[in-house]
Amino acid sequence: MGWFGRQRKEGNYDTVPACWGTGEGVNCLERIYCFPAAAAEQPIFYPVLNRRYAAEIACRWNTKDKNSGYRGFIARFEVEDSFLSAYEVHTVGRSYHQEYWIPAEDLAQFNRHIVGRIEVTEAAEETE
Repeated sequence: MGWFGRQRKEGNYDTVPACWGTGEGVNCLERIYCFPAAAAEQPIFYPVLNRRYAAEIACRWNTKDKNSGYRGFIARFEVEDSFLSAYEVHTVGRSYHQEYWIPAEDLAQFNRHIVGRIEVTEAAEETE
């Protein structure tokens, strides 16, 4: 599991490691330090708390989705714990399917609490 699920000290902040499984286009995240505004059909941004779950999203869902370009990526980042403490961790499905539900209207504020850069750590393509 690596650093996922552990609180870390990053500079002057206590941070929570998180990640995001997503589709094509995520490579632009490496050049910026925030996530783009959510699409209308996604009223919630859901950063997940472990690589295993992010890999399932990227490999099982994004690689099957035309809108994702049949490609999946895992983006890793850190968020200030003081910000995330206002949100509940939700377990959806298996015990390791843990994620935050950040309303789209809170995404700009979420972005301001990302510490460091967003790193794309893995990529997957359709395997059919």
